[in-house]
Formats: sequence, structure tokens, C-alpha cells
Amino acid sequence: LHECRWEEHLSPCHLWIKGDKSCIRSHIQKWHGGKPGGDKLEATCLWSACQEMMLKESIARHVVNIHLEEKWRCQGCGQEI
Repeated sequence: LHECRWEEHLSPCHLWIKGDKSCIRSHIQKWHGGKPGGDKLEATCLWSACQEMMLKESIARHVVNIHLEEKWRCQGCGQEI
């Protein structure tokens, strides 16, 4: 579990969330006004004032890989990424 650091109005969320893409996506939709759809639109990451621009569909993966530093093991080669 990780503490949510999505900042709105200069205040982080502080709720606890699982470190996987679907949980991050659901949390942003439920608690931070994220809307389903529009995945090819640009969006800003608001995790700890990151402010990086990316496609909306990439936000959850970005949070998991960059901010939560979660790793996964490649099923093909076994390498941890």
C-alpha cells in the first residue's frame, strides 16, 4: 500500500492505495474527479506536484513506475523491470 500524494489545491490526498494501475486509475476517478474516456487527451500528473504532461492513458502507469517505484518481472525473460 502507498499513501496517495495526488495534490489538489496544494494539499495531497493521503488516502492509502494499492500500487497497481487499475487501483490508481479507479482512485483518481473516484476521489480526484477523473473521468473515464478521453485517453488520448493530454493530462498533467499532479502526484507531489510532478506537473509532467502525458497522455491521460499513461497517468496510472507513470504513477506506479515513477512515483511508487513498483517493479514487475517480465514473464518472457524473467528480468525485473
